[in-house]
Amino acid sequence: YISIKRLMLACQRIRNGEKPTDVFTECGYQDYSTFYRAYTRLFGHSPKEESDFKDVSVHDDYISLS
Repeated sequence: YISIKRLMLACQRIRNGEKPTDVFTECGYQDYSTFYRAYTRLFGHSPKEESDFKDVSVHDDYISLS
């Protein structure tokens, strides 16, 4: 649950224009490769590709936490 919340925060920040390489440490990851693998596993695409989805709400896509 905590990992999903961290990745959702990272997703929001990336969509707001921040670089994935700046976001991963602030979302609780110490290593970019670990962040990249977890992000890709959860969302099905890389953090860098996230900017293509700027117009979609993070809460509306991918997963349901309830």
